[in-house]
Amino acid sequence: MTAHDTLLRLFAPVLPFVTEEAWSWRAEGSVHRAAWPAADELRQMAGGVDGELLATAADVIAAVRKAKSEAQVSMRTDVARAVISGSRAALDRFALVHADVRAAGRIGAVDQQVGDGTLTVQVCL
Repeated sequence: MTAHDTLLRLFAPVLPFVTEEAWSWRAEGSVHRAAWPAADELRQMAGGVDGELLATAADVIAAVRKAKSEAQVSMRTDVARAVISGSRAALDRFALVHADVRAAGRIGAVDQQVGDGTLTVQVCL
């Protein structure tokens, strides 16, 4: 519910009536009087999550989307194979988001190759 409460507080200035109604379903008082979400509190709640995970997933998905765009095909087009290469640390991070990236990019097979520090993605449509 932390994400829900945080989003309601962030959207409250631009969607005052909707957020007030949704806030009333779970909490007392007004969303407009609730404290603004603090980044430090949210980071504490996340615990020891590696902040690079999102960046790694975003980099791979961006490369897949770019390949689809350059090929002038729909973003819904299935990718036959993607080859991810990078440092061992980058590939270990990728392994943690592998399933989500495959689903988001509609990627069939993923091959990983240890290379230099730069994460690179080759896409075969």
